[in-house]
Amino acid sequence: MTVTARHARDRRAPLIPSPRTAAGRATPDARPAVRPLDPADLHWMQECRRHLHGPGADLDDVDQLSAVFDTYAAAWHATDPALRWDPRPTTTAAAIAVGDLVIRQAAGAHWVVMVDTHTLALAHPATTTLELPLQAVSAAWAAGRPGALPELVEDLVERTLRRAGALHEPARLSGALRLLSLRR
Repeated sequence: MTVTARHARDRRAPLIPSPRTAAGRATPDARPAVRPLDPADLHWMQECRRHLHGPGADLDDVDQLSAVFDTYAAAWHATDPALRWDPRPTTTAAAIAVGDLVIRQAAGAHWVVMVDTHTLALAHPATTTLELPLQAVSAAWAAGRPGALPELVEDLVERTLRRAGALHEPARLSGALRLLSLRR
């Protein structure tokens, strides 16, 4: 199940545009126009990363990042809904840290900005699929399940590597093509 598919089931979250189809799979030519990060984007991302820094917090360690994220999320969920703060600065900072971890583990992955929506995404040159860590982290926040970030990072890395490697594997025949090849 993709991050987008999980997010689509969360009725509490607003509808967020996605380059994926309703089933959560990217269509071959569905990659929206993207651009590399410019200096303003890089500066803004660095400011976001500082939002989560605290004494002894190492954002390069998924377990420490998860502990910080879970602490903020637990406090937010424990607060009366009328008194809750806007979680977007925290979820954005955590999503950037998650994306940074994915980039370190999935060679070739890099940050891009989707031109139409100005949304940060992870791209890989070997695939047209984009990963959207900001949406994934927002969904994890809304779910309120502690310990979700390590699994999320692992899923994003695995999907990125699998999709990038899939282009180098021989094409698999669909069921109809297999039947046709058996008839000959």
